[in-house]
Amino acid sequence: MTLTREDLVQAIANLNESTRTRAISWRVCDSPSPPIANTLAAIMLQGFSYCAPYEGKILRVTEYRSMNPSTTKTPDPEMSTQNYYTLEIADEKGKPLYRFPTVQGIADLFQSVRIQMADVDDVINSLLNRR
Repeated sequence: MTLTREDLVQAIANLNESTRTRAISWRVCDSPSPPIANTLAAIMLQGFSYCAPYEGKILRVTEYRSMNPSTTKTPDPEMSTQNYYTLEIADEKGKPLYRFPTVQGIADLFQSVRIQMADVDDVINSLLNRR
């Protein structure tokens, strides 16, 4: 079976929805090395990862941030245009088996996982119920 780019985008959208509904639970995990050939550039990146078990494998979504202050265009590193995101399927030891190509939705997934981990939804829903 050949997967198209649209299939991968839909898979990520489904994963994002499962994250928002808490059907999939994530945890903080170790970040893999940045997927770049340039060693100096890799040293200047810091990764933040979340992992979730899924069908006997591990899903890992990672945000890489530039640690070089001269390349950060804004004071807030979360708003930096230097951030990029990866999604991988790994074995039980964390070794990558498949890395999704850069497609729409991976950054959104990372933000949904971050919201899940911080229980932001519960706080917002509580605020909505207090009128």
